[in-house]
Amino acid sequence: MKSARFRLRPLAPWGTPWQADSLFGALCWELARASEETALSGMLQRFRKGPPPFLLSDAFPADLLPRPLSADSPEWQRAALLTREQFVAVRHGETPAGEPPRQQWWIPLREMHARIPRNGAAPVPFQTQAFTWHPDVPEAERYFSVYVRADEEWLPKLAALFGALGRSGFGKGSSTGRGAFELLGAAEPCDWLEPLPFENAFVSLSHFVPEDSDPADGWWDVLVKYPKMGSERSASAMPFKGRLVMLTPGSCFRPAGRPRRWYGRLLTGLSPAFPDTVHYALAYAVGIRWER
Repeated sequence: MKSARFRLRPLAPWGTPWQADSLFGALCWELARASEETALSGMLQRFRKGPPPFLLSDAFPADLLPRPLSADSPEWQRAALLTREQFVAVRHGETPAGEPPRQQWWIPLREMHARIPRNGAAPVPFQTQAFTWHPDVPEAERYFSVYVRADEEWLPKLAALFGALGRSGFGKGSSTGRGAFELLGAAEPCDWLEPLPFENAFVSLSHFVPEDSDPADGWWDVLVKYPKMGSERSASAMPFKGRLVMLTPGSCFRPAGRPRRWYGRLLTGLSPAFPDTVHYALAYAVGIRWER
C-alpha cells in the first residue's frame, strides 16, 4: 500500500467536520452514483474481510498533523497540531524542535433561519452553524490535507471520487453549496509516512473504534458523535446511526509486537431501518518509537 496525500481547497464554508468517517461515507455515495451498486458492494466487502483496499486520515489544515499523545512534555501538551518536521521527530522518539504552529485555523459562522409551521402558527426561529477560515490564515495555506494509504490501483479512483465530491459538496448543507471544494492536483507520495525499523507503537491519523483484539496499552482521547445517514437516507424517518464513541487522531498505543498499518473496524448493525448501513471506524496507523 502506498502512502499519499490529497489536498482539498474549500470553495465555500463547510458545515461538517472533515473527519475520516464522514469523508468515507461521502465517497461511498459518490461511488454509488458513478457506477452500479455492485461496485460499492464489492469495495465494502473488501473492508469487511480485510485488509482494506485503502485507508483515510482525517483532514488537517495545510501541512500540519495531529500531535501524538506520546509527546507529553508540558510545552507541547497544549498543541493539537504539529508541523510535518515536528511530527517526524516524534515518530523517531525525539522532542519536537521550535515553537508549536498556529492552532486556530477556522471560525464558526452562525446564521438565523425561521421555520414556518404548516398550521399557520408563528415562525419558529432556529440557528445553523458552519465554519470558514480564520481571517489571519494566509490564502496559500487555506487547504486541507487528507492522507491515504491505498493499493496502487485505488489512487486514481480516489482522485476521481474526491473530484466528484468536491463538485457536489461535502457534508451538511451541500445542497446549498456548503462543503464545495477543489482537488489540488493528483495524489502526492508521502514516503515519510512509510514504516521505520524501530517502531514499537503507533499513532492514529483518524478517528476510529478499536476492535476487541486491538492493543489497549496507550494514551488516547475520545469524541462522542451522533452520525447521520448520507444522501437520500438523511431525509428518512430514522436518519441517525445512534451514538458513537470514537478515539481521536493523536491517540497512541503499544501493541505486543511490531505495529500494523491499520486498526479499528467497519461498524455494522447501526440502523434498524437500513440493515446494510456501515460506518468507517478504521485507524490510519503510523508507526512511532515510544519509550516506556
